[in-house]
Amino acid sequence: MSIAVPATDNIAVTKVELYIDGQLKAQTNMSELSCCWHSRNAAFGFPLNLTRAFDVAGNQTLSSVQVNTITSDKGKKGRIYI
Repeated sequence: MSIAVPATDNIAVTKVELYIDGQLKAQTNMSELSCCWHSRNAAFGFPLNLTRAFDVAGNQTLSSVQVNTITSDKGKKGRIYI
């Protein structure tokens, strides 16, 4: 699954981070983070997904999104609901 995290600031974004279940999975020094997440490796249920963005003044903000990882009828993980 592709993940895109855009961040904006009135001056400039210096870093964007993506955390899944408390672990840093990706980061960039650009204003948009793009990465792939393989849900096959995710635990069932609702992993906690957070993004954190930083600006040039050192301010930061945190956002979260809820994702539900379920099994298919064949017992394989792979469906993601946001």
